Amino acid sequence: MPPKARQPAWHTFLTLDLIVYCAKRTILQPFFAWMLPLSLRAVTIPYSHLSFQLTAAYATLLTFFWVLASISHKIAYGSAREVDISEELVVITGGTSGLGQIIADFYRMKGTPVAVLDIKVPEDEEENGVQYYKCDVGNASEVQAVYKTLTDEVCDFCGLIASC
Repeated sequence: MPPKARQPAWHTFLTLDLIVYCAKRTILQPFFAWMLPLSLRAVTIPYSHLSFQLTAAYATLLTFFWVLASISHKIAYGSAREVDISEELVVITGGTSGLGQIIADFYRMKGTPVAVLDIKVPEDEEENGVQYYKCDVGNASEVQAVYKTLTDEVCDFCGLIASC
């Protein structure tokens, strides 16, 4: 009988990035930090008590850093852009069946032009707003050929000539 494979110790999966990830979503989250002073007030701890003052200071400090991080993120990445979905072209790989077909139908029903890249092309290609292209996305030359076709033909199809 072969020897049993040795199980790794429980702490081998415990890494610093996992600890920081969990801490940012629990004890370093302002929402949870404010639960401490609110809970102390719920059990009638007075405002002058040291435990209340420490938990309120901790929550205030976390909230301050959270606001600074939010401002920094806004400065670094800017505002989210407004998207008019009717002016976009949605390209879906594997959209002739399964989840890809559902996504293609969803965008087609919203009136968005859809280009589907798949190895197999359905017999009924005449759906409103959906163009099918035979393409193996694992083959770079096929993808480049379809890209050229999309930029040449589909922009005329969907009226996005200026943005292509």
